[in-house]
Amino acid sequence: MTVQETINYTDDKARSSKRRNALDDVIADGLTKIRINSGLKQNELAQILGIKPQMVSRYERKESIVPFGVAYEIASKLGVPLDNFFANIQQNGQQYGLSDNQQDMINDYFANSDAIQSDIEKFKQAYFSIKDPKKRSDFMSVIENVVNTYKD
Repeated sequence: MTVQETINYTDDKARSSKRRNALDDVIADGLTKIRINSGLKQNELAQILGIKPQMVSRYERKESIVPFGVAYEIASKLGVPLDNFFANIQQNGQQYGLSDNQQDMINDYFANSDAIQSDIEKFKQAYFSIKDPKKRSDFMSVIENVVNTYKD
């Protein structure tokens, strides 16, 4: 699916459901910050993505939901980590309606982001080194059991 097809599909779905959540606003604010920090105008970002400048404006004004595929494309083409879309939530979680517990989880994630990414890579390597689908399923069952045993 192209960026434009993703936008059209997601925009139609958003219009039909009319449901936004706090995370949609976080991503929209992140988009604006990334664009400005990259020294781009809305029309320049639109040109990079192959979309109309009005669409970028609608995302930033929170009139349309930014599809994940578009966020990924922006991060990829501008050479910024996808985490940058969520940077605002680290400092301003309550503005988006997060509870103190949710804010603590976000802060922990950002504080430990490098370690988490390293652990994720190790997990992916272990998972994909198992070629047999049944054994992969067993591996996931073991992980789920461990998580259920140790989660708070």
